Amino acid sequence: MLGISFLNEIILDMKITVPSEILDILRKKIIETLKQSGEIGSAKDGMDIALVALNMTCLHWKGKDEQVDDVCIVGVKIT
Repeated sequence: MLGISFLNEIILDMKITVPSEILDILRKKIIETLKQSGEIGSAKDGMDIALVALNMTCLHWKGKDEQVDDVCIVGVKIT
């Protein structure tokens, strides 16, 4: 529920549509809200997520630790 609420805020309210930016902000909000310090022995709650944004010519992808985040087909319209 927390992740969905943050995703709605990031995408709908902040108008961010680039998957890598969305997931970066989501990560920061989760860490801040759960008060995670990153110290040894501390809680490391989180989630695994992959996010795809599709426009008429590109598929924008971001997953955990993924290097490739854009697949564009030049001259092809996705319908």
